[in-house]
Amino acid sequence: MQILIGQQMEANRINALNVRYQADKDIAADMPVQQKGRFSKDWIE
Repeated sequence: MQILIGQQMEANRINALNVRYQADKDIAADMPVQQKGRFSKDWIE
């Protein structure tokens, strides 16, 4: 039972990270091109 709960928590955590990642991608896609270019450059540094 304990192992099952641990796996469920891990799945929830991964799912939450995935949702946040998708939201970040959507925000980046909505940005004007100039702003998006600056945004991605900041990520590289």
